[in-house]
Amino acid sequence: MIVIDEPAGTLLCVRQPDHATTCAAMAQHWRWEGLLPAAMWPRVLTSLRVHDDWWKGVEDLLSLDAQGRPMDFLSMPTRLHVDIWRRSIELAANDDA
Repeated sequence: MIVIDEPAGTLLCVRQPDHATTCAAMAQHWRWEGLLPAAMWPRVLTSLRVHDDWWKGVEDLLSLDAQGRPMDFLSMPTRLHVDIWRRSIELAANDDA
């Protein structure tokens, strides 16, 4: 989860899979022609869209950090964060190495 402090004192919480979907949508609209061969773009967009898929369900299990805020990917134990990151890559690699 990405946790952002809002000016009004509230928190904006963005789930990792939602962030990944947004990344893919931005790349879809902002892609630079010639940066990659045209045939590669669908694969790049898919990889962006699924790069945080292992977070699905994991975020529901996270608790609050020491300040009582939702635990985000920066405040969680590094070992857990790296494990989730690796599993996301493995999941994506099952579809496209």
